[in-house]
Amino acid sequence: MERAPEDSTPHAPDAEVRYATAVKCDIVGSTRIKRSLDIDGQLAFKRGLEAAINAVAARHAGHVERFEGDGALMFFGYPLAREDAAESAVRVGLEIVETVRTARFVPGVTMQIRVGIASGPLAVLRHPQEEKGEPVAGLMIDMAERLRASA
Repeated sequence: MERAPEDSTPHAPDAEVRYATAVKCDIVGSTRIKRSLDIDGQLAFKRGLEAAINAVAARHAGHVERFEGDGALMFFGYPLAREDAAESAVRVGLEIVETVRTARFVPGVTMQIRVGIASGPLAVLRHPQEEKGEPVAGLMIDMAERLRASA
């Protein structure tokens, strides 16, 4: 697992820096799968996937920050600090791969999911409702995305 470089620059007064682990995941070939479905099937696919990701993350005390297309961004070590954040993230990644492989969101279709995991400093805005953009920022989010894309 790659590790994001430590950030030694001064931080904005409205941000708190945490060390966390990001998990990004995305279904392989989701556009092809959804082309074969009517709108009700696409909705069932999305709901099934999101329910599965939420359930796996909850079993490992992960935080689903948001769903993105046919995948998600999750954090471990944020919002609650944890010593085992990276280990829990890896366990979630492995479990999500198996859960999606055996799931039947779309009858007769075996699916695969790509997962990327990276740890590093994470900036958390203290008042995100007053800020534009993302409530969290960190290089490790981008690293997790790049690892997911190359999986």
